[in-house]
Amino acid sequence: MPLAIAVVFSLLPGLLLSLDMTAPFVVLLCLLWYLHRNFRNNRIRLLAASAILIPMAFVLALAVYSLYLQLTLDRYIVRHVLDLALLTAAAFGLIWYVRHPQNKLIIVVSVGILASSMLVADQRSSWNRYVYGSSQDITLNQFLANAGTTFWEGENGTELLWFKERKPSYFSCMQAAESVFFQAVAAEWSRRKSALQLLHTVGFSDESCTSIFSGTNSKVEVEAVCQSLPDLDTIVLNHPVPELPNRTWTAPTYQEVMESKKTGNAIKKKLVKISAFYRYDCATLRESP
Repeated sequence: MPLAIAVVFSLLPGLLLSLDMTAPFVVLLCLLWYLHRNFRNNRIRLLAASAILIPMAFVLALAVYSLYLQLTLDRYIVRHVLDLALLTAAAFGLIWYVRHPQNKLIIVVSVGILASSMLVADQRSSWNRYVYGSSQDITLNQFLANAGTTFWEGENGTELLWFKERKPSYFSCMQAAESVFFQAVAAEWSRRKSALQLLHTVGFSDESCTSIFSGTNSKVEVEAVCQSLPDLDTIVLNHPVPELPNRTWTAPTYQEVMESKKTGNAIKKKLVKISAFYRYDCATLRESP
């Protein structure tokens, strides 16, 4: 039965972003179950059962509320429904076993529920699983070899540098948080932003930056950015720039990016899948006539 309890909290990674973080909850509930099994006093057994069922009911309520909020927006709604079904089955299984402890079949059922829940517990996108995975990507290492200070388009690129490559990001809109507290940091962030916004990359649709719509970059724009930022070594973009030499890297999976383009007075947004990335070395561009 501890496995039936554990299945409930195997659903929490969607909220906590890490299966490992659920371990304290599983240990606590297994301890409560042990107390329930070893205390003969009915009142204490009832208290122990309540201590187990109340958190399960709370998580179930969160799951229902999550479904309500994401019903029309979440493309993974089927996974959420399946998670909810598994959670409900685990809760009813525990209630049944508390009332009929002689029925050992529920243990087998709990193992099956746990095994099934593990298949859908990780609801991160394939891109996030790749970025936050512990394995190294040799092709990515080669792509960024001798890259120096690097600007990678979009928040996905920033996270890839931080968590996959353990490298600093030269600039991103979400790095503006620190500038609120330090004047020097704010001035430097503003300097980099003013130059890089010429690239019209997707990151500049973020609220932290002035809203500039993404579009196709030109050779002149990329060269101008490199000239304006002598401390920038490498630029990585989601789309190739005509007439500029580049290195290309294709990721083992894709990221989904919402691109906005302005056509006349209309703003069109489109969700695109991107797996190819293009590197431009500023040193080479600064030397070009």
